[in-house]
Amino acid sequence: EKGEIIVTPKFDNAYDFSGGLAAVAVGKLWGYLNAKGETEILPLTPFAGNFKNGLAPVSKDGKIGYMNTDSKIIVAPIYRAATDFNNGLAIVTLMNGVKNIIDTTGKELLPEPAEDIKFLNNPNFLKIRMENGHKLYSKNAAKIITKKTVPDIYDYAEGLIMFKNDKYFNFMDTTGKAILTKKYTSAGNFSDGFARVQLDNKWSYINKKGQVQLGPFNNGVTDFVNNRAFIEGPKKYWALIDKNGKNLTYDIFISPKNFVNGFALTGIPAREYYFTDTAGNNAFNRKFEMAYSFEGTVARVKKQKWGLIDTDGNLLVDYKYDTMEEFMAGQSVVSKQSQLGLYDLNGKAIAEPQFDEITYVSTGLFKVEKSDALGYLKQDNNWFIPLKK
Repeated sequence: EKGEIIVTPKFDNAYDFSGGLAAVAVGKLWGYLNAKGETEILPLTPFAGNFKNGLAPVSKDGKIGYMNTDSKIIVAPIYRAATDFNNGLAIVTLMNGVKNIIDTTGKELLPEPAEDIKFLNNPNFLKIRMENGHKLYSKNAAKIITKKTVPDIYDYAEGLIMFKNDKYFNFMDTTGKAILTKKYTSAGNFSDGFARVQLDNKWSYINKKGQVQLGPFNNGVTDFVNNRAFIEGPKKYWALIDKNGKNLTYDIFISPKNFVNGFALTGIPAREYYFTDTAGNNAFNRKFEMAYSFEGTVARVKKQKWGLIDTDGNLLVDYKYDTMEEFMAGQSVVSKQSQLGLYDLNGKAIAEPQFDEITYVSTGLFKVEKSDALGYLKQDNNWFIPLKK
């Protein structure tokens, strides 16, 4: 039932469940509970992370290692910092500040020192920042994809990875082979098979062989999404084109955003906004004082107050809130008369405005404050830790 007490109110902080356990704090010490609210691991450590791949980072004597669900230390506490495991790997920082990646046995995999390590949006690739530039490695550091360092490496898209060589932009395939011969001063990632690139202050669209397909255009262009893109005219108005370069509209749009779920947000900033469909029409035949692009199947819109619409233009949540924040992990914080509540991506109220503060903790878990009381609310409107003073 709503408001059911899942855990007795004796904890000062908490994370969401991961691997069947949730980290909880008593004072400055952390332990773990199971889903029934029973203590599985007593609060004994000053730091605790989430269980992923059967291990969680914990601290001992000011250093961090990894423990399994039986409270056994599997990776010795020798690190200054450590992340949760993800797909069998974790990023660790040695006491001298050098970073590496480890597997679930604690084996350090990177053969050279790194100042920073990041997974690309494709987890099969690691971006390594070194003293003299960046390198690209395979997921488990078994293979160096870029033999030489480059100034920067960007995300993966449609089989290619954008990178910067000297001061110019290029794309490499997953073997590290560059595809462009021209020196572009700016670029965007591939989307719908095209990437926008800039040469001599003009923009063009290229295919994955580096061949120019559309352009050059004298002014700005957007990425192709849903086989549509916007190009900027001479007076700062934008037109909608298809992948053949056909103008679907004249220069009628101001500050258009990329298409999301078939709709692009456009309008006159600080005056009026509306959603454009892929034919260039006002999708819902209505305008808003303020709006944001669709997040999933809903968009935040304002007419004096904030509400939510769906992709059919139906008003899911009436215009009644003073503010409506960006959705985070599927929930939006709303306010009304200085009180805060929560909504989900279906337009359903998780909690009507009643709290003084709401803070996102982790997926499905929020810290809430009311008067002098503090608690942790789950996304199903059940208490993880009920309000207590």
